[in-house]
Amino acid sequence: MEMDTSTDKKSPDLSASMTTVPEVSAYLQLLCVAMLIDNKNLENAVEASTELIEFVSKFKSRTMDDIGSRAFFFYSRAHELTNNLAVIRPRLLTAYRTAVLRHDPTGQAMLLNLLLRNYIHYKLYDQADKLVQRTDFPETRSNNQLARFMYFDGRIKAIQLDYTDAFESLQQAMRKAPQGTALGFRIIVQKFMFIVQMLTGDIPDRATFRQQYMEKALAPYLELTKSVRVRRMPIC
Repeated sequence: MEMDTSTDKKSPDLSASMTTVPEVSAYLQLLCVAMLIDNKNLENAVEASTELIEFVSKFKSRTMDDIGSRAFFFYSRAHELTNNLAVIRPRLLTAYRTAVLRHDPTGQAMLLNLLLRNYIHYKLYDQADKLVQRTDFPETRSNNQLARFMYFDGRIKAIQLDYTDAFESLQQAMRKAPQGTALGFRIIVQKFMFIVQMLTGDIPDRATFRQQYMEKALAPYLELTKSVRVRRMPIC
């Protein structure tokens, strides 16, 4: 007996389900920008990252906040590698104001750190300090962003000769930094801590120089500490 396999029901239309949602499109563009930066294709990275932030800025949904903040990170990074950070500063300021008005803590934290990095890159410490004084770091933020903010704050205070507060900020940056990763960041913070600590008249503990995976990078600072210690000893 032959079976009638025909059916009156229409096959489902897959075109609607295959329509790309904005978040997926933005995430794929984000991966492309990251790949361009990794491959040192910087001119295309600048162009692609600019198109990306223009795309994500069109949407106001909360699901786009995290992708949008990462998009601005790669946008800033691409311009930094091409030595064009000053060009994007007005756009970062505008994006930061928008994030504040939209109560977007993820964007606020990221953009505030990008602006501080921008100012410090050009040694505009007074402007960086004014930005810190006039803004509040969002409470609902990741420890990674807080670690970066405290690091920038420590550098600003050190330039202003406020060594005590600078050391405290750098300590907070070290505590908030991921302990299993971010080795490069922790080494940079530790180096600044040594310098600021010695400027206050204290000598860093020798055990600090023996931290795992940091010993080689911190070796010159150990020699500097030895020199400072010897000069402080009375000559009989």
